[in-house]
Amino acid sequence: MKDFLYHYSENVYSQHGEDGINKALFDHLNIKEGYMLEIGAWDGFYLSNTANLWSKNESFKSILIEPFLNQKTQPPKPRLNKEKLELEYSNVQCFVEAASPTNTLESIISKSKFDVTDENFVLASIDIDGDDLNVTRSLGKYKPIILIVEPNGGIYDRKYHDQPGSTVEELVNFGAEIGYELIGQSGEVDDGSPPPFTFDSGNLYFIRNDFKSKFEICKNHWTERGLLLENGIPIEKHLEKISREKKHLEKRERKEKVLSRLKKLEGGGPLTQRVEIIETILRKNPLINFEKYAKMEK
Repeated sequence: MKDFLYHYSENVYSQHGEDGINKALFDHLNIKEGYMLEIGAWDGFYLSNTANLWSKNESFKSILIEPFLNQKTQPPKPRLNKEKLELEYSNVQCFVEAASPTNTLESIISKSKFDVTDENFVLASIDIDGDDLNVTRSLGKYKPIILIVEPNGGIYDRKYHDQPGSTVEELVNFGAEIGYELIGQSGEVDDGSPPPFTFDSGNLYFIRNDFKSKFEICKNHWTERGLLLENGIPIEKHLEKISREKKHLEKRERKEKVLSRLKKLEGGGPLTQRVEIIETILRKNPLINFEKYAKMEK
């Protein structure tokens, strides 16, 4: 595989390229069937991270969870039309209810019609715009091979004090706690295209530890596994920019220092001191023209 997951981005139903990334991962791991879970499923298709799989291939079966109502209808109706979807697709089961400390994802999966095990649980997508970490924790005994979790947009710090969700660092630490490694992030990468194109970071992808040997990128530090900043700029590109700016600042400071020392030569002073200054500057800046300072010694 290419180094970073966002290189595989492609949307059919997904928002940030997850459809293309899922296909690439399944191909890489030779996954051709299995069970999935998506919490934050909306109507089953809108911005879905799993619909492109189960709607086109009956070998993939999915549990869809969406508790919210569509307020545009009168009276409000569930976003997720359980009866319609389950009638049309025998490979899905819908739950119009919220996961909670008493109604965990583990309990929802256990009461589903599917016989889910660690061997056949291929993907879980947790996207609830809130406490994704604790909802993910409620998977309990169920450990999907691939885990997709939405961060709150920050790498180390929340953008806003009261912002819900977890930072990338918090989710990486949580992943290590429950046996997962970060392998990348979805998103639209800023390639310099003009408006109306928009760029943004997406969801984090984790792989269960018994599969991480298949991903060379796990040998890198977690900040070097294809993370995106909020505006779709790869963190590597941002660090390169900072490095360039730092080098430019250092170069300017060195230039100012050199000019300051050359100024001392114009003021005269002991010959040995001026020669020492010239030699020091020449070692660091061999292209400087010292012709006018040579004339000063005559």
